Amino acid sequence: MPLFCGLLHHPNCFLRGILLMFALLNVCGCPKKTVPADAPPPLPPPWEADERPRPLVLVQTGTAPVWTEFDGANVRPVVSPETATLKPFEPWPLAEHAAGIVQWHDGLAIAVNRHGFLLIKEVEDGLLELYFLEESKFTPRYTMLKAFTFRGKPAFLLYRDDFFVEHGIPPPSIRVFTVKDGITGLEPVEIPVFSGFPGAEGWDIEDFFTPDGGTWYFKAVWKGAGTGKIGYMRTENLSVNGEEIPFGDYMRAAMRAAANCEDGAGIPELPRGLPPLPQDFVYTAYSQTGGACVAAWEERESWNTGAAGLLFLQINSGNAEP
Repeated sequence: MPLFCGLLHHPNCFLRGILLMFALLNVCGCPKKTVPADAPPPLPPPWEADERPRPLVLVQTGTAPVWTEFDGANVRPVVSPETATLKPFEPWPLAEHAAGIVQWHDGLAIAVNRHGFLLIKEVEDGLLELYFLEESKFTPRYTMLKAFTFRGKPAFLLYRDDFFVEHGIPPPSIRVFTVKDGITGLEPVEIPVFSGFPGAEGWDIEDFFTPDGGTWYFKAVWKGAGTGKIGYMRTENLSVNGEEIPFGDYMRAAMRAAANCEDGAGIPELPRGLPPLPQDFVYTAYSQTGGACVAAWEERESWNTGAAGLLFLQINSGNAEP
């Protein structure tokens, strides 16, 4: 760590790129912003030096953008999105991409579809530590629907996509994962509001959102044998049972939520001054930690996704203005 910390402060952008590549090739990886739905209980600081795993990689942000792409349970540097690996387009439920970013204490948690959480913390001015926590049984088989905060910790929700994908697997019996205390991995967590729709009995959660940062809505779909059933639900607290609402009320809330996230253009916190993306590429999520900003990008072709990754950039008066 001291070696990288000293070298990565060198002002030369080329040297920073070489060091980032070196770190990515030599450090092994570990196996849409929301508000907590209820008051979190007291928690120990999640970034204790004697508890956290070794960082996957160090990234020194600066005035020049640092581009990376997702590469399995890892990230690797690229010169720009245009130079990312030519991945075949596939339906977005199957593709690697950022499924959402949530703030967590003094860091960020990015849900990476088909893998797990990428945790990011600024340890010095513009110097970021990245940790990858992967769940190997459920996340490769299902799609991440949402990243959110539950009881003060980042979590993500899985579901079985039936629109783009044909398969014979049941809905996920464990649908929500969060970060273990001490950041040693991921673990399942029960969300009380979903308890009336158990995945083991054939229920799946196909939609989950909050249009205003307070009230949550979700759609539960019965995928077991017999006639299909759908429940449209609303709650202001994920730790209690929700109430069933009419389809019209649900759709009005869904339209408000969709208006805030159309191809990145409606992301409320997306700042001016981010580097422009090539044609057919879009920003999908954005957040900040300390003096650095992180933006998720991906290549789009209709409902399909190709390359995807993250942009890292230092926040200053002439860059990434809010």
